[in-house]
Amino acid sequence: MIPNYSKEYLKVFTKNIGYKYSLTALYGFIVILIFIGAFFLPISLVISVPLVLLPLTFGYIAANASINAGNPHPYQMMFIFYGRYFKDAFFGCFRSLFALLKGVIVYFGISTIVSIITTMWLMNTSPEFVELVKKMSDLSIENLEQIILEIEAIPGYVLAMFLNFTIPFGLAAYIFNHHLLTNAVKYFLLFSSVNPTSYREINYVHRYAFKKFRKIFYFNYYQVGLFVFILFFGGYVGGVLLSYFVFNLGSTQASIVGLFGGFILNLFLLPLLFDDMAVTFNHNRLLYAEALVEIASKAFNELKDDKDFPEDEKKKAEEFIKKSQEDLNEFKEKESIKDEEDKK
Repeated sequence: MIPNYSKEYLKVFTKNIGYKYSLTALYGFIVILIFIGAFFLPISLVISVPLVLLPLTFGYIAANASINAGNPHPYQMMFIFYGRYFKDAFFGCFRSLFALLKGVIVYFGISTIVSIITTMWLMNTSPEFVELVKKMSDLSIENLEQIILEIEAIPGYVLAMFLNFTIPFGLAAYIFNHHLLTNAVKYFLLFSSVNPTSYREINYVHRYAFKKFRKIFYFNYYQVGLFVFILFFGGYVGGVLLSYFVFNLGSTQASIVGLFGGFILNLFLLPLLFDDMAVTFNHNRLLYAEALVEIASKAFNELKDDKDFPEDEKKKAEEFIKKSQEDLNEFKEKESIKDEEDKK
């Protein structure tokens, strides 16, 4: 049976709810400024997302975790870790470039599907569109431009083009954010590490450990994440429809308004979601220690018969693995004792 940590993370969340919502309001205010900038200049997201949003979100996660640890100054903590985001140990754990790639693939895939659907819809509902398309094959370039302008003036075509951008953009944005959120669990490993290492090594260890508690993670994650999903798309669709039918905005600005709507509806779920992830990590952090020993042992076994591998280095590696295994066993005993005390 998959363990359910809902009672525990709800207890953690409600214990310092005042601090958390105050911190969340500050975080939300800064993100809203990013949306305002993107509304008037959408290209600004190219700069604001990697240089402001991602490090700020990392700082927010760290500050939220620090509240659970009893830190009375979470606001300072958020901005301290904002700067630390660019350090080697923390910089690549979101795997934001991979998130962007997934978002782009989803965008073009969904855009193709929506384009086919809207074209079929126009072919069956707009005789004017059908007639203009037929004319295009027999026209000169000058007349072709005129036909294109006439097609673009058809109300159904305008709506089709609007949907062809806003629908895939919303799905791509969700995939991008979902990827960032689910990768954020690695930061709890770094917060608990005495000597943070390179993000490349953290990502490598995470791949080994995460596959052992993937079902547990997603079972608990979606207890909150399902509401995040519903509220995001509710806010996004509401914002997009309001932009189109009330304010007559273009597809790009409407999408920004939609993202704003999805963000606002989810804003005060964020501390609960991160507490959910922190509790899930704490119950399974032993797997990361096991993964580290497993990786080290595997690497040593591959190199120990290599004649070019110095004997003194072999001895050091053996001692490291032995010490790591001893620490792991000691950690298991402590966790076992702690679990027994918690049950009492």
